[in-house]
Amino acid sequence: MRNSHTNSNGKWERRAAVYAWILYLLSLVPLLIAGLYNYPSADDFSMGAPAHLAYLEGGPLAAMKAAVYMGWYDYQNWMGYFTSTVLMSLPPNVFGEKYYALSTVILVGIFTLAAAYLMHVIFVRIFGCGKAPAAAVTAILLFLSVQCMPQGMARVESFYWYCSGANYFLTLSLGMIWLGMLLTETIRGMWPEISAFDPANKFEAENGATSGESNESADPQYEQQKDGCVTNKRRTNSSIGVRYILLLLLSFWIGGGNYMTALSCAIIGVLLMAAAGLCRIEKLRRFMPGERPVYLPRRILAPCLLMLAGFVCSCLAPGNNVRGSSVEGFGAVKTVMISLYYVLRYCLGEWNRWEVVMLMLLMLPFLVLMARQSRFSFSYPLIFTAFMYGLAAANICPPLFALGNLEAGRLQALFWVQYLLLLTLTEFYWVGWIVKRVPEWNAGGLLAREEQDGGRMPLQERYCLMLLAIFLFGSAMCIKVDPDYYTFTSAEQDLLSGEAALYRAENAARRDVLTDPAVTDAELRPFSVRPDVLFYSDITEDPEDWQNRGVARYYQKQSVVLTTAE
Repeated sequence: MRNSHTNSNGKWERRAAVYAWILYLLSLVPLLIAGLYNYPSADDFSMGAPAHLAYLEGGPLAAMKAAVYMGWYDYQNWMGYFTSTVLMSLPPNVFGEKYYALSTVILVGIFTLAAAYLMHVIFVRIFGCGKAPAAAVTAILLFLSVQCMPQGMARVESFYWYCSGANYFLTLSLGMIWLGMLLTETIRGMWPEISAFDPANKFEAENGATSGESNESADPQYEQQKDGCVTNKRRTNSSIGVRYILLLLLSFWIGGGNYMTALSCAIIGVLLMAAAGLCRIEKLRRFMPGERPVYLPRRILAPCLLMLAGFVCSCLAPGNNVRGSSVEGFGAVKTVMISLYYVLRYCLGEWNRWEVVMLMLLMLPFLVLMARQSRFSFSYPLIFTAFMYGLAAANICPPLFALGNLEAGRLQALFWVQYLLLLTLTEFYWVGWIVKRVPEWNAGGLLAREEQDGGRMPLQERYCLMLLAIFLFGSAMCIKVDPDYYTFTSAEQDLLSGEAALYRAENAARRDVLTDPAVTDAELRPFSVRPDVLFYSDITEDPEDWQNRGVARYYQKQSVVLTTAE
């Protein structure tokens, strides 16, 4: 329901949302163009070889069958996250090296859609905020996540090296979609005054419901169910059923994915199940807000349990013992302590750079407006902040426990993205707490004030333009000194310098040798360039190196080596 203090026309936030999304999408263009020069490496060959050979013999279905087998094989012999292994075993080059250019489109595209969907569910469906300011905040968050990602292998392993991106970044995106679907299923089954948090609530408008009234009396489309939940009859049973089945399938898939994403989702799933049980205890109902008790639907139990089942199966995989014998991690207590420390070291230390602060401040007027639109009370900011901090720390517990470090770029990238997501939610909660307790903010003062003079630019818009100008000036200074400062400027540098084109040409020359049936022992020249956003790793002079053996198997050669001979 829209707050009575909400801007009557909402033009400035709609303009801001459109501009923010245009700028974000334009910033992706250099990344996608650079992806056209990309080429598989390392695990793309070794893990993709079985599916590639199966594809050559039997087509796409045979390749998918081989990928599923790889998931089972690694589950028994190397690592437990079996669903991630299936994704890693199907890189685009399985169907032809020319398709590997789709890697960046897949990884960045799905992440963008997943983040937009989750933010819409949280801000619009749950908190009841307007779509325009929520969209603006989402665009800023996405720009931070993609373009401000720490330099180095984090960018390569997230957006250009498919096997790594599929295991971590793509699985994270699917986890965000799962969480959005689970939260949607949760609010759909709650009382109508809780579930109908749509700022443009058509049911209330059509039936004359006012603030504080229940839609149950105003709209006959709602019907109370036996388990204390309600269902909107305007939604067809078939569409809800299909979405619920997809949610169940995705639940087990996420549980069997990489441990960083699976553990975070498992924590949320356990808390939702606990809340669903506690809210049905008669003695606890007096502590719940509102005139009537709030019930969480029983339908969320099956997705949560399936996700936990997949997570447990992954943790108990025989392959974990095999891999664990070759690495040494920390003990449980030390892992928890170091993870809490790393949140301070990385998130609040190394990564809390000036551009993060500036863009978080740029979100402020939108968050103020969203908090004013919401009926949520934002009563426990300290508890919420502590939970967000703990969730950020829990995200990195699996690699610390198994490996004892967080050095890999893919691990830091996942940590970075989740940190920004949790930081945005924490900022929103604190803004909401202030807005609900400072009358001037809640009534339209300070950053929340709308200008009454129709010929004058709204204060919020002037504030955003000022911060944007400072951000652009600061960015220009940083890019002048370091052309790789942002992800898109690093991609532009590889393109403009010609390194990306030369890298593709040298890979094409290698492929001519590798696909020559007369060559049984391939000798390949080293790359003369290593583009910052494209290059991950290369074969060595040792034919028994795992990367060499992977390339040899992929192209069906007896051996592949790197040579410097003329």
